[in-house]
Amino acid sequence: MPDRHAYRRRLVGALLALVLGLAACGRSGSTAASTTAATTSSTALETTTSIPVESTATGFQPLAMSFVSASLGFALGHYQCAQGVCYQLARTSDDGVNWSLVAPAGSVVSTINPQGMYFADAAHGWVWGKGAAFTANGGKSWSPLVLPAGSIVDSLAVVGSQAYFLLSTPTSSPPGSYVASLFGQNWETSGGTSPVGGFSPVVAAAPGGFLAPGASLLGIKIVPVGTASPLWLYDPAGGTSTSVPDPCATTTGAAAIPLLSGGRYLASGTGDPASKAAFYVLCTANPGAGSSQKLIFGHSYSVNAQSSWSWTAVSSSAPPGGMGTAFATSPGGNFAIGAASGASFVYTQRSASPSWTSLSDSALGGAPVTQLEWIDDSHVFAVIGGPEGATLGPSATSAAYYSSNAGASFAKLAF
Repeated sequence: MPDRHAYRRRLVGALLALVLGLAACGRSGSTAASTTAATTSSTALETTTSIPVESTATGFQPLAMSFVSASLGFALGHYQCAQGVCYQLARTSDDGVNWSLVAPAGSVVSTINPQGMYFADAAHGWVWGKGAAFTANGGKSWSPLVLPAGSIVDSLAVVGSQAYFLLSTPTSSPPGSYVASLFGQNWETSGGTSPVGGFSPVVAAAPGGFLAPGASLLGIKIVPVGTASPLWLYDPAGGTSTSVPDPCATTTGAAAIPLLSGGRYLASGTGDPASKAAFYVLCTANPGAGSSQKLIFGHSYSVNAQSSWSWTAVSSSAPPGGMGTAFATSPGGNFAIGAASGASFVYTQRSASPSWTSLSDSALGGAPVTQLEWIDDSHVFAVIGGPEGATLGPSATSAAYYSSNAGASFAKLAF
């Protein structure tokens, strides 16, 4: 069964060459550059509990991170051990300067081949990949969530008390396709999961998609790579979903490059009132030579005043270096774009400013930016390599960066 390794490669549009790179260095290694640079609602009972130790293992490589505030965050990583591959969950309370081990992640996490992680607060969090697991004690123990057999969890988002899982499940009709569907969990009252009514499963040619939480609304993007496909808005209060047009297939940018191929990345700004959310799409084209055009389009949606959909370009084109692999917006409208070719890039743009600043890392051989998130309008972090790029060995092949000045400069995190 295909996994997200293959999906991400298709999404980027090319196999990005990965070489063994720089061993993990201290946080002082910062870089700042100019713009040139079968359904059930029950939960399995199995859990694992481990005795915490003082520090992370030698060779710890980050796979995913989640911050619940600028200072408090978690990092899921793996390292070489006697069993082959072991996973750890680390925690910081000082903006990522120092990290300590919460607990070895154990068999529950290991068996799902984790690809992502999110904490709603200091106690409640999820990891996901070929399945999902939930913790209610800050990662000291994990419980597997019951989802349809064979499902890949592509994305997770939390709106209020509800966690939503976007699943890709293999289907034989048509052969080789997948059914994209939504499952939900009220994480404040129950550990069980159930299908989300109001959103019908969508048949896709390949697994993959994105969720974007927007106040009381949920944005959904199903990703058949290289073809036009709709976006969806799901209203949890009304239990309905609405299909909206994809701007990437019909628009052209300043350089008149048709945006007919490449990535379509959905994100949202969460600073609007509960009945309204601004959604954004990053459109990338791949003209070749390791570069791509990157344009952002936005639309403000109101539950009480549903207008016809029209997308508006809301940002100047980001620098062309690298093909787009990640996209994020802050509550106040700052943007961040991850890209990769021979090097890995993070481009950031502050609200109301046309200029872009960038982080460039060539030591990882152009590994994709696999996670990019704003904590607030000033703090943003990135994981380069992540599940797809982190190959265990004597040298680090993934890295994590943190910025406290809205992306003007980044510091590489040391675990």
